Amino acid sequence: MSNPILIGQAEEIDLVQPKVRAMLNNEGFYVGGDTKQDRMIVPLVSVGGRVFCMKIDTEMEPSRFLPSLTLHGPYGPQAPVALNEQLALAFIEQFEIVGDNNDSRGPSDEEKFVLREFVLQLFDQQTIDDLNREKAVGSGAAEG
Repeated sequence: MSNPILIGQAEEIDLVQPKVRAMLNNEGFYVGGDTKQDRMIVPLVSVGGRVFCMKIDTEMEPSRFLPSLTLHGPYGPQAPVALNEQLALAFIEQFEIVGDNNDSRGPSDEEKFVLREFVLQLFDQQTIDDLNREKAVGSGAAEG
């Protein structure tokens, strides 16, 4: 059940996080975690647009599993992928420019060049050092 919020013109805002919405639309077994609690693991099952939590309250005796057991996993929460120069450059190929009326297009060769230069500068150690130096000079001047 959605709870619409009206702002100006009637516009429905989805209160469900995008990750959860994707899980609702893709049935299967999921393992939830929490970035603020490393050891938190919650087994979740998405079926028919609903999500069910499986309680972890009964310890299983390992010797009771039958030889016919099939086992897959472990499936655990995964840390976000760290963005590096190579990955950022690869994203340029998937980049889309969205216009005023939501028309999208891929970047032109010239726009791709600008994006590549931006990414290269973003990960360039000299650029990072220069920015840190400017920041230090700017903060020192503000104090004095």
